[in-house]
Amino acid sequence: AINIVEQRVHLSMLTSANSFRLPPLLLSGPPGTGKSEFSRRLANLLKVPAVFIDIASLEASFKITGLDSGYTSGTPGLIWSALQNECMSPVIVLDEIEKQPTSTKDSGTGIFLNMLEPSTAAHWQDSAMRLPVNASRIFWIATCNRSDLIDPALRSRFVELEIQIPDENQLMAVIRSIHGDLLEQEAWGKFVD
Repeated sequence: AINIVEQRVHLSMLTSANSFRLPPLLLSGPPGTGKSEFSRRLANLLKVPAVFIDIASLEASFKITGLDSGYTSGTPGLIWSALQNECMSPVIVLDEIEKQPTSTKDSGTGIFLNMLEPSTAAHWQDSAMRLPVNASRIFWIATCNRSDLIDPALRSRFVELEIQIPDENQLMAVIRSIHGDLLEQEAWGKFVD
């Protein structure tokens, strides 16, 4: 995953300003391998907002695409909200994308078929706001434990990366990173060596 980001950074330096783009990434691997943390840190490094969508708890697509303002409870969706700042390239993480609820046909993952295609995402409209927005610059990252459970049409829109359980050397680097984060985030961190 880091190699893809580095390659894209180098490619963007060869072109005009504001040309950095990432393909939609699917981070697949066992729980606890840092897929969500990678996504969070990437957003921090890029200095862009991050929005996490827990697919397992998603009940309806209107949470993502907005609910028509004709309804009394009509409100914009998560995508519109993510685009309401200075940055038109937020990181949107589709966490555990293979765990789409089976209790409803309208769980929201179908909307991503269009959102992951730059040509259709460039003319996207939130159902509540009804204004065309260019959502083609969003950085999409999906995480999963088993990619074989994802609808093939949806899966085909991602660059799939298999995340392995860290080996002994990698695990030590992870521990040092977590330790460093704790020292920075906790008030007592400045008193610990």
